[in-house]
Amino acid sequence: MKNQTPAEIETRIAEIEAEENRLADIDHEALMTQAVLDDADLDSIEQQQVDDERRLKRLRAERSALMKVLPEAKKRAAQPELERLKAEHAEVIEAASKHAANLLEMLERLPAEIDAFGELVTQAQNLTARAVQAAQAVGAPCPPMGAPRSLAIRQILSKPAFGNQIDRLQRISNVYDCQGHTGEIVDALEEAAA
Repeated sequence: MKNQTPAEIETRIAEIEAEENRLADIDHEALMTQAVLDDADLDSIEQQQVDDERRLKRLRAERSALMKVLPEAKKRAAQPELERLKAEHAEVIEAASKHAANLLEMLERLPAEIDAFGELVTQAQNLTARAVQAAQAVGAPCPPMGAPRSLAIRQILSKPAFGNQIDRLQRISNVYDCQGHTGEIVDALEEAAA
C-alpha cells in the first residue's frame, strides 16, 4: 500500500466508495420480509447481512488507511518534479552568477572608461584650440579638427530607456520571489550582503 502511486490509491478509494454505496443500498430487512413471504431461507439472508456488514467494516478500514497514506504518496510522486525544478533552478543561478560577474566587471570598468574618454576629449579640445590659434597667427585656414564624438554613444544615451537601466538593474537585484524569499546571492560579496 505504501508503494502505490497517488492515482492507484485514488482509484482504489473510488472503488471502495462505490462498493460501500452498493452495500449500504441493500435493504436487508426488505429481503428478509420478502423471504418470509416467499417461505425462503432466512438464515442465508441473515448470513448475507453479517457478511455485508463485515465487508463494509473492512472497506472502511482500507479506505481510512488509504486516506492516511495518500498525502505521503503525493509527496513521493512530486519529488522527481521538485528535483528537476531544483536542478533547473541551480542552472539558472549559475547562469545568473556569470552574468552578474560580467555586469560587475562592466560597471567597475565604466568609470575608468568614461574618465579615459573624457581625458581624450579634453586633449583633442586643447589640440584643436592650439591649432586654431596657430592657424589664426599665420592667417591659414584651420584644419578640420575637434573633440572626438561617438555618435553611437550619443544615440544610446539619448534613448529614454537607457536612463532607467541603473534603476532597472537595482530593481532586478532587489527582487523577491512570490514566496517572499530573498533569493540566492550569486557573487563574491555574499558575506557582506548577508
